[in-house]
Amino acid sequence: MFRNDYVMRQIDSLVMVVSKIFFGRTNPVYERQDEISPTSGDRLHDELMDLVDMNRINEAENLLFEHMGAGIEGGLSLALDFYHRLNLLTDEQLAAAAFSRGEIDAGLRDAVDLLGLSAVLENSADTE
Repeated sequence: MFRNDYVMRQIDSLVMVVSKIFFGRTNPVYERQDEISPTSGDRLHDELMDLVDMNRINEAENLLFEHMGAGIEGGLSLALDFYHRLNLLTDEQLAAAAFSRGEIDAGLRDAVDLLGLSAVLENSADTE
């Protein structure tokens, strides 16, 4: 239990630091670009949230990385929102989806690395 609390705090810290640096705000929630004519990022966000709601987190994470690897616009914002929302789930909800806090932490770090922002991780670790 204490380990999960520690991992949760680390995930929250990383999400907030990256969000503050790149978006000037600590709230990592994805903001839709266009309500009338949704962008590819908006549609992907909707699909990710639907998969999470259906306890298909592994599938959602794979989809996120597929699109991030293809350079989807708003990839960082999508990733921060996705992992922030996963971190808000209870341990029971994560277990029901066969996912863990450790996977959230690893996925977030992989996403930041894929986007070429690993220096942010190093700098935030130095300030902790």
